[in-house]
Amino acid sequence: MEQPMRIPTGRSWSMCERIIQRFLRWCSEFYGRVWWYAHRNRFACRGEGCVVEPGDLTFENIHLGSRVHVAYGCVIWGVRGHIFIGDRSGIASHCVIRGGNHNTECRGRFMMDLTEADKRPQDDRGVVIEEDVWIGMRSVLLSGARVGRGAVVGAGTVI
Repeated sequence: MEQPMRIPTGRSWSMCERIIQRFLRWCSEFYGRVWWYAHRNRFACRGEGCVVEPGDLTFENIHLGSRVHVAYGCVIWGVRGHIFIGDRSGIASHCVIRGGNHNTECRGRFMMDLTEADKRPQDDRGVVIEEDVWIGMRSVLLSGARVGRGAVVGAGTVI
């Protein structure tokens, strides 16, 4: 007769949880390092000591200063408009930075029917984040935004 499976209780179970948590943390850090190593040379320019964790980025139009940190899960798109991030700036997780916009002046046409030829220069003004800026979690910076030197952008702010 088979014995029923024993579920660990008390001290041994908490030790198993700690081992599993450490392993998962190590896997996450390993993935982040591999991702950074694979993508670090794709930026338009990049200063020394930058750390960019995995996210959704258009690398070719992003300019990073020195010692910039971009946390996990950020969406940074500058398809036509360039995005400049100054030295010693930090961007918290899940922020959205969009360097471009749609042409909203075409009346009577569906947005999906517009082509790149319909875009105007003012639709893609880019984003400038100057030196020593902190951007809080889940903040949104849209085309044309400029964040001044030493600014702190609170979590959830839309600029």
